This record gives sequence, C-alpha cells and structure tokens, in this order.
Amino acid sequence: MTLPPGETSDLSKKRDNRLPRKNFPALKLRGDERQPTFALASRFNRFHPEFLIPMARVLLILSIILSLATAGVGYIAKQKVDEVQLDLQKTKRNLRTETATLKKTREELATTEADLATTRTSLDDRTAELAKTKTELNDTATKLATATAEVEEKAKLLADVQAQLEGMRVTLGDIKPDEIAAKIAELNSMNVRLQSELNEAKQVQETLNARLQEESQKVVAKEQQVAAYKNVTVRAGTSGRVLAFNPGWNFAVLSIGDKAGLKSGVQMVVMRGTSMIAKVRVTTVEPNTSIADVLPGTIARGTTVQAGDTVIFEGSQR
Repeated sequence: MTLPPGETSDLSKKRDNRLPRKNFPALKLRGDERQPTFALASRFNRFHPEFLIPMARVLLILSIILSLATAGVGYIAKQKVDEVQLDLQKTKRNLRTETATLKKTREELATTEADLATTRTSLDDRTAELAKTKTELNDTATKLATATAEVEEKAKLLADVQAQLEGMRVTLGDIKPDEIAAKIAELNSMNVRLQSELNEAKQVQETLNARLQEESQKVVAKEQQVAAYKNVTVRAGTSGRVLAFNPGWNFAVLSIGDKAGLKSGVQMVVMRGTSMIAKVRVTTVEPNTSIADVLPGTIARGTTVQAGDTVIFEGSQR
C-alpha cells in the first residue's frame, strides 16, 4: 500500500518512538518501511567509543588479574626453586659428609684388617713357637729320663763296688797280698771312675731338671699368649655403621663382622655425631656383617636407632 507523501505508517512511528531522533540521521524510504542508513548501524559497531571504553576497562581488569596471577605464580615458583636449591645444597652437604665418613670407615676397615692380619700372623708365630717349645720340652724330658736311668745305674754299680770292697776287707785272709793290692787298686779306680760318672750324671740330671722347669714355664707362657690371641674379639676403637634397623624386633644390622674380629656377645655403642643413641650386643656374626640386639633401657629418650648411625667398640673386651 502506497502512503501519501509526508505520511508514515504506524510501524514506522513505533520505531521512531523507540530510537531517539537526535541520534538518527535522515531516513530513506525503501519499500513500505523506513530503514536506518549506515550512520544508524555505526552506533552498534564494535569500534564505537561507547563499546570501546567498557571493553578497555574489562581488558584492563583482566590484565591486572593476569598480572597478579602471574606474580603469584612467579612467587610460588621462586619459593619452590629456593626450596629445591636448599634441598640440593643440603643433599650436597650430606653427600660430602657421607663421602668423608665412608672414606674414614674404609680407612678404619683397612687398618682393622691390617691389624687383624698382624694378629693372625702373630698367633701363627706364637703357635709355632709353642709347638717348638713343647718339642724341646719332650726332648728334655726324654734326656732327663735317660740321665736319671744312668744315675741309677751308676749308683747301683758304685754300690756293687763298695760292697765288693767291704767283702774283700772281710775275706783278705784267703787272698794273696799282691792280688789284694791289685784288686783294691782296680776297685778304687773303678770307684773313682764311677763316682765321677755319677757326679756328672747328677749334674746332667740337675741341668736337665732346671731346663725342664724352664721349658715348662715357656710352654705355660706360650699357651697363655696363644689363648690371649685366640680370645681377642675386637680392638677398642673399631667402628662400623648401622645398615638397617628393625624397631619391631629391636635389632640392627651392622657393617662389620668376623673379618673385623667381631664375635657374638660383644657390646657396642651406637653414636650419632657426638651423641650416644643406644647400646647393642652382637648376636650373629657373618664375614662382613653382623646382627646386634638393642639393649633395653639404653635408647636415649626421644630418639631411635637409624640406618647410617655409627657403632663403636669402646672397651677391650675379651
């Protein structure tokens, strides 16, 4: 339907009432409705100042929030980095300490093994000396028995000669004077010889008796030395480390064993730095390790035995 010039339809009037007139330029007729020109569409354009200002505010707020979030994340990350660096430094210090302790333990182990080898060599020497001394003692005892038999024989011969002399004195009447003199001279000579041999045999007997006593004393001394070397368990100052600890069964696994001279029943002290943690008693011994029970009532209050603790033998227990 065509309207007269200058008149508008009701629909156009309603649209004119919704939009302020001052913001709309002239309208062009297109068909039976009025359409706004490009100037009307530009009001709703995203580059229009009325849209850019709120958008800029939103973007500013978002950028501030993002900056704060970035700063917070950076701060947290820096704290984490600092913690990691502190942990790394602590780990390096612990590693240096453990390396030094390991080096010291190896040196002590080498010294202990050297001492043990020396002790074993000394024990072998003492055992060989003891066997030699016992052999010499047996030889001396044999010689003494022989000398004693000779003394008894000489004494018997001397008694026979003296008896013959006494008999000759009784029966001198039946023997010629020359025969008597010869017989007396022979018997006197035999008496002197036998007396001399008897004296020599007694001297040998005394010497052998003294030697036997001396050799017996040597045997006793050697046996005591061998017993002392055999009974040595571990030297004072020998140390090791706790490899593991079982709090349920209250025992610890130690890093030293039979090669260090350790034996069952030896009591050791558990140290951490300069502080005593507990006392343990060895129950089972292997070549390079051992198991020890923690003695009741010896654990320091508020502490417990841990892997890495030092164990040391303080006394000269045998």
